[in-house]
Amino acid sequence: MGPHPAIDFKEGTFNHTIIVRTIEFTFNQSGSAVPLQEVIDKFEELYVGTLNDSDSGLWHRESPLITAEFLENLAQRLPLAVVTGRPRRDAERFLNHTGFGKYFKAVISMGTSCERSF
Repeated sequence: MGPHPAIDFKEGTFNHTIIVRTIEFTFNQSGSAVPLQEVIDKFEELYVGTLNDSDSGLWHRESPLITAEFLENLAQRLPLAVVTGRPRRDAERFLNHTGFGKYFKAVISMGTSCERSF
């Protein structure tokens, strides 16, 4: 099974750039294996930005796959939630940046614990 059709991995796209830069870091450092945590740290630096400059992150190049109009229409009919494997701060930053936050009743992110209630 290939990549999700909505995710563009072609050269020059956001996804391609972040993957290539992370891989280049992994293999260009010393010619030997790089610890996974270093790769994760580099990915985070490239994607999120640095502590001193979060505007430097590649997340700024992402664009929503849906419109605010679509979300507004859906939110009028159903309660909506965001579920992500990213940290909460990343989800909230994206929701604030796009203005989509007002459409969601909950954000479930990495580290969120929930109880099943059904």
